Amino acid sequence: MNDTAMNRRTLKPATTLLLTLLLGSAAQGALAQTALDLSTAVARALSSGPDLSTARANLQKAQATAAATAADPTSLITGKLSAQQGLASALLSVQATRLNVMSSVVTGYIAAYETALKVELNASQVTLNTRQLQITQARAKAGTATNLDV
Repeated sequence: MNDTAMNRRTLKPATTLLLTLLLGSAAQGALAQTALDLSTAVARALSSGPDLSTARANLQKAQATAAATAADPTSLITGKLSAQQGLASALLSVQATRLNVMSSVVTGYIAAYETALKVELNASQVTLNTRQLQITQARAKAGTATNLDV
């Protein structure tokens, strides 16, 4: 199955449990009632994930520190440089956290998707086995098969 077909396919309610755990308690109510495609799951995780919220708050703190240090005429160059490095570090932390969240959601989504496909495959196998048993029982009743075949 290609990537676009997988993106269009939505998950069944039983397979959304994994995504509920990944997205956290803030999204549990909405997620438990809604099937998600991959892009929606990633968007929800990015908008409401606690890790990314923390990284963004740290970035705002670093921006405020850098601005205050730059505006202070008594700040030494080392203090200003340290504030700029802290800002760059916080920005990279937001980007790294964003990638980690996206990776976790994609990994969880693929695992849930694979599980849903395995469930469908097993259900089809049960249907096939049931049909084969009915055929063998009919053959045994007609006398063309033995009870061992059943």
